[in-house]
Amino acid sequence: MKFIEQLSQPVGLMLSEMKSPRFIKTHLPISLLPPSVFEKKAKIIYVARNPSDVVVSYYHLNRLYRTQGYVGDFETFYNYFEKDLTPWSPYWTHIKEGWAAKDRENVLFMYYEDMKRNLPDTIRKTAAFLGKSFADEQIESMCTHLDIRNFRNNKSVTCEELTTVGILNRGEQGFVRNGQVRGNAEEMTEDIRRRISEWTERNLDGTDIKFPDC
Repeated sequence: MKFIEQLSQPVGLMLSEMKSPRFIKTHLPISLLPPSVFEKKAKIIYVARNPSDVVVSYYHLNRLYRTQGYVGDFETFYNYFEKDLTPWSPYWTHIKEGWAAKDRENVLFMYYEDMKRNLPDTIRKTAAFLGKSFADEQIESMCTHLDIRNFRNNKSVTCEELTTVGILNRGEQGFVRNGQVRGNAEEMTEDIRRRISEWTERNLDGTDIKFPDC
């Protein structure tokens, strides 16, 4: 009961009690961040991921969390996603806001695909952005720690306590899944692949946003 009560508290109360430097994860778009984030030049690391992998990951998360309440199939969920009818939508506005802020001195814009392709370089780039540096052996150790095969068994990120209190549905894929790029062959049909491709082309028209080819 105490754990549920903690989860129910407004996040602002918890953040106000955290000591600096604080590391805060959010799915909110740039436009919904407090103005003080930019006024005080708090450092922001924005991670963009291609829509095919996002929608599959998000589908499984919505089935996993009882509080999300989704019990339908993937095709129905994709229809909601493309029509901006899911929480944290619209996807493309979110991405474009992050991209528009990428040249600010306090923003590091990164693609998930690049992170997967070269994790050591990602660690070095992130460390430099945060004013830190690490020896090669430290980076190697972090790469091992962050490898999806080890990350999937890290109890500090697998949300096991949420399963214990009944928030996560048993029988669904876990909170940390495969973490791959384009690893969604099981869910995707040729029709949905075509729709995502056309949807992406429409929304990237006139922009210089380009997801890495992996």
